[in-house]
Amino acid sequence: MEMGNETTERVKVHRRLSSVFIPPQPPILERTAALVNDVVIPVSTKFRLRTGTLSNEREVIPNCLAERGVHRYELHNYRHYCGNEITTAKYSLLTFIPKNLWEQFHRIANLYFVIIACLNWVPALQAFNRYIGMIPVGLILLLTASKDAYEDFRRRRLDKQINCSYCHVWDSDKNRFRKMQWRHVIVGDFVHLSIDEVIPADILLIRSSDTSGVCFVETSNLDGETSLKQRRVPTSVISFSGEESEFKPPQFKATVVCEKPNNLVYQMKGRIMYNDGHIEGIYRENMLLRGCKIRNTTFVEGVVLYAGKDTKAMMNNSGVRYKRSSLELATNRFILYCVAILIVMCLFGGIASMLWLFSFAPDITAVIFIILNTKSPITEGIVNLVSSILNYQILIPLSLYISVELIKLGQIYLISADIDLYYEKSDRRMECRSLNIPEELGQIQYVLSDKTGTLTENKMIFRRCAIGGIDFGLDIDYNISSNDLSVENVATSPTLKRQVDMEWNSNPELLDFFLTMAMCNTVVVNKVPHVDAIDLGFFENGVFTTGNSTFLYSLQDPNYPLYSITSRVKNVGDERAVRYEPETDAIFESFPESPGWDIFSGNSKPSTRRSSISFSRSSTFSRRIQVFHNDLIVLRNKLLSGQRKRHEKSEEKTESLSPLYEAESPDELALVYAAKAYGISLLSRSAESVTLALPYGNKEAFEILKVLPFDSTRKRMSIIVRQEDEVAIYCKGADSEVISVLARSFVDSTYGSSVLKDSRALLEKFSTQGLRTLCLAKRTITVAEYEAWIAKHLEIENNMNSLDRDDDLAKSINEIERDFSLLGVTAIEDRLQEGVGETIDALRQAGIQMWLLTGDKMETAINVARSCGLFPSNCSIYVIDTENDVQTTYVQTYQNPFNESYCIVLSSASLHLLSQNHQLLLEVITRSLAVLCYRMTPSNKAEIVKIVKKTLKGKVLAIGDGANDVPMIQCADVGIGISGQEGMQAVMAADFAIARFRYLHKLLLVHGHWCYDRLAKTFLYFLYKNALFVFVIFWCQIFNGFSGGTPMDQIYMMTYPIIFTSVQPLMFGIYDQVAHRKILYEKPKLYTVGRKGELYRGTHFWLNIADAIWQSVIIYFTAHLTYWDSTVDYHTFGFLLATSIFFINIIHLVIEVHCWTAPMIVTFLFFILVHFAYFRIEEFLISPSWQLKDPPVDVSHYAMMTTEFWSALLLSIVIAVAPRFFVNVLLNAIRPSEVLVESLLQQKKCKRCQALCISS
Repeated sequence: MEMGNETTERVKVHRRLSSVFIPPQPPILERTAALVNDVVIPVSTKFRLRTGTLSNEREVIPNCLAERGVHRYELHNYRHYCGNEITTAKYSLLTFIPKNLWEQFHRIANLYFVIIACLNWVPALQAFNRYIGMIPVGLILLLTASKDAYEDFRRRRLDKQINCSYCHVWDSDKNRFRKMQWRHVIVGDFVHLSIDEVIPADILLIRSSDTSGVCFVETSNLDGETSLKQRRVPTSVISFSGEESEFKPPQFKATVVCEKPNNLVYQMKGRIMYNDGHIEGIYRENMLLRGCKIRNTTFVEGVVLYAGKDTKAMMNNSGVRYKRSSLELATNRFILYCVAILIVMCLFGGIASMLWLFSFAPDITAVIFIILNTKSPITEGIVNLVSSILNYQILIPLSLYISVELIKLGQIYLISADIDLYYEKSDRRMECRSLNIPEELGQIQYVLSDKTGTLTENKMIFRRCAIGGIDFGLDIDYNISSNDLSVENVATSPTLKRQVDMEWNSNPELLDFFLTMAMCNTVVVNKVPHVDAIDLGFFENGVFTTGNSTFLYSLQDPNYPLYSITSRVKNVGDERAVRYEPETDAIFESFPESPGWDIFSGNSKPSTRRSSISFSRSSTFSRRIQVFHNDLIVLRNKLLSGQRKRHEKSEEKTESLSPLYEAESPDELALVYAAKAYGISLLSRSAESVTLALPYGNKEAFEILKVLPFDSTRKRMSIIVRQEDEVAIYCKGADSEVISVLARSFVDSTYGSSVLKDSRALLEKFSTQGLRTLCLAKRTITVAEYEAWIAKHLEIENNMNSLDRDDDLAKSINEIERDFSLLGVTAIEDRLQEGVGETIDALRQAGIQMWLLTGDKMETAINVARSCGLFPSNCSIYVIDTENDVQTTYVQTYQNPFNESYCIVLSSASLHLLSQNHQLLLEVITRSLAVLCYRMTPSNKAEIVKIVKKTLKGKVLAIGDGANDVPMIQCADVGIGISGQEGMQAVMAADFAIARFRYLHKLLLVHGHWCYDRLAKTFLYFLYKNALFVFVIFWCQIFNGFSGGTPMDQIYMMTYPIIFTSVQPLMFGIYDQVAHRKILYEKPKLYTVGRKGELYRGTHFWLNIADAIWQSVIIYFTAHLTYWDSTVDYHTFGFLLATSIFFINIIHLVIEVHCWTAPMIVTFLFFILVHFAYFRIEEFLISPSWQLKDPPVDVSHYAMMTTEFWSALLLSIVIAVAPRFFVNVLLNAIRPSEVLVESLLQQKKCKRCQALCISS
């Protein structure tokens, strides 16, 4: 235990005292000036200044080339380019109050109430105590500011965590890499990154541990894709790469010129200008972008080109889009109605006040209680008009917005906590990335869905293939369950396997087919882990200096894998060649020289003898050697012998390990595993070569000359390799694109025409089975032909200033990708997810029209549509490509006497008809069951979403899982991302994220229905309750000469809409359930209520206003008649009015509740107590210092002691609520809603089951 504690202590000491590079800061005056700069200078001006030049390029000189003694803050890169410290927080201590208030005042309601509160400070207009008048808007501003402050605190905490991360930066003074926090990194720094380390800035790759200059990065933090991407160093510096290379950053004597910062992730233009005059272009594959992670590469080194806000990751960080729901838009319209009502009431009050005073002219002093210095009736009328605005201000619901935000937050929490929406295999639950539109889930009219990865698993399984027109899948039982297969577990054809084993060396077409499958891809091979040794030590003047981490890591974690440093320490010749870092304390164990003991393996216990020596900076090297001479010899011997043994074992283990494949595309992974199953395995891949294992233990390495990557325009990929004295081009891609570039000589030959004919038939056959098909082809050219083409191609690539560069590159690729010979066809299955058919059927029953958007060809798309249930087996299918097809389809469907159901198939060519608002086509689509769109590109998908929103007039939901689905997800009213096999980019762009398509069933039909129902009723209730209060005050004015005076307590009036009556509807909006989840799930037709917007229309608003007027009349006149001809005081009368309003509000909400929960019951009871407690406490604490006119004393106590109070309260409640109660009962009896009918049927069914259980 003692040793364990000491080891932990040693780790802490090492971390605290390690050699962290903290660069000196500029003088205080310069830092102050920079701070003023950030606050005063506009953002646009700052950006231009900090990019160093107003041109389209920036010039970066590596900092390691600066003269010694020059401080970092004096460098050109520091002064002119953005630093690496990021800030996503919106506020600082100085700017929080003014900036937050500025943002809150952008809400018109907040600004309106601030103006009202300011008017109340004018003595002539004062309706309340000036401080009490500030309570409502003050509370709302304070609550909102607290919420914003908490959110900003979380952002600031995350910023600090990121900015204080560590990386290794070259220190020219120390002549080595040192640890530095990300925030101190500047443009021009040389950075060393190890495997699994996150990239701190946008870096130009200069060196890789791989001798071919290749490294691999995972870009999931940037674009959501979890597949590995290959990056490579520029050709001119490839000699720097490799773990054996003795490279130091000052050797890179060049200036980098690159484009100014932009958000184009997939584009990079620039050049390296060497001091000797040589120039080389920079491309996307040479860049390591901030936020990505180093994978499958021991280490990389590069120079920072963009830092902080200038990085592509930060420039693409636009945040979550704000969407406004249809309920919110309708509410804004209703609030305008409330403003109109307010204006009418105020005008009526001002005019009535003038007329009333004129009726007493010319002797106005005859008016009872009139103020003697009262001005003219016109002046008084204007003053009373403004006072009416102050009295009626709560007609505009100030607390509505923040209450609805809290309700939506609660709804999202309950949805995300639903166990039915949790996918255990991927450990993912429902995520919400847009908190302001949960009610939109209950109003969807159209669902537009991607196919691959959304309806299907996106786990590609190789099913069959055809080589030379011969189908080798005939002897496989195609009915084998997909659950019995996987990507790795390929069902091989015995016939083809036998033929490969026997003829692989004599049948070139057969071998080329599998070579294309194994080589023509982006699959990365990984066998053993990589470990960087930069923390373990460094070379200095030919001596390997170890850091404390060499010992501490080995003691802390006996299994810490250090064998990758073998190449770096194997040249150490004697005990003097190993020394300690003189900057820290070293505490380490002295180990016995027992046989088989390995310092790195931890297979033996260390000796109990300890040495603890503290070094000072003044200690000399020879002195340290004398002290530790024996221990260093032991360490050196064990280090070298242990490393040799570990290296030998790792090599043996590597040989026996099965390759671990990682690919950018699931299709490529399926093909590589299929080739491996037939005996042709991908062993390794580098930028220069690819090595394959052939049958019977044979191996062959192919020199890679050029890779032409896949793009959505060509829809194919090619790899060019050297084969003996010729050059071979292997190509795979979509059938239509590959067949279109076949050689005319091949197509016209007897063999070629036969192969092409049979392959076309097989392609159609595979497509009708719902399989994804690819064609494989090969072309052979001479070395001279290739050299002529590559010279021209490289010239185009290096011409960075050409405006037609991309078009010229495409033409150049098309020149080499031609005259192929067809090798064969592959068929891959992407099986449907569980529950897809049931979900589509439920959506159809709910009245939601489903659109399937896919890039597949028509036959495959139709087959998938049938298999998933999108196209029912008994429906007709109409394909529309041209306007004639529209006419024909319209005639056949419109004149159909049997009114049969039908589905529509649209091609990308028919999109222009939709965009032109073709009325016949729209009518045909509207009456169809479903729509299938094939051969869709990402831009086509987004265009369809826009067209559907614009022309079909319904809420559109788009759902997808890949980067190609992001455009349509962002265009839709509601975007849903599937967290599947294609990364997280769709999830990051979506409003909601789910793990499986089937979760859409419950998300829309249950949670969507609940959210819409709750919020529609909550919005109406907020508008109603405030109107009720204002109308009661209005009736008071009639009997008070429209003087603006009110009988109710001023503090209660101000806090009534915010405290006393806001929490109950909040609980209602979160917890109420109009029907049980089982009913909504099993009866999709009930979704129609929200889809048609039946609960929140202008009719409902005006009915609620009429109900509020009725209730206000009952409340006021019941109290008025109760205390008629009595000596009751003004405050007692106001207490009865306030209590009646409060209870009628409560009972009104109780009538709306369908499902009582504990939080709702507790909240309702609690605020009933709060209502009475408030008056008792106020009356107990009130004093003259409150500056209230006629402060109430024991009013509530004496009022509640009388029978008149309780009689009037009970009478007003019964009469006021009776119409709403009886109308609801009558409607439920005569014309009950479908939801109520299904709920009653479910109750009867449950009672019947209970009776059967009891009787049995």
